[in-house]
Amino acid sequence: MFKKNIKLITKSRIDNFILNNYFHESEFENFKKYLISKGWKIVVAKSIYEPIKAKKPKEKTIVLYQKRNSEYATIASNMYHAYSLIKEFKRR
Repeated sequence: MFKKNIKLITKSRIDNFILNNYFHESEFENFKKYLISKGWKIVVAKSIYEPIKAKKPKEKTIVLYQKRNSEYATIASNMYHAYSLIKEFKRR
């Protein structure tokens, strides 16, 4: 029988994910400019809860979600393709 290499999800990993993937409203314009500089196209969002939606040919869409009456937005947890992009943006 083969053993799979499984990483345990700890509270610190979840907290780290949340902190690193949250955007304040003041960062929205800078993030849009960053996405455009990386070849992404900003598209019209389908909902008022999507302040930023970007698409790149042959790649999945990146969507920031924002709750009502909140000044912060985050990506969905299933957007693994966006993690490295966001990490790079946050380090600038």
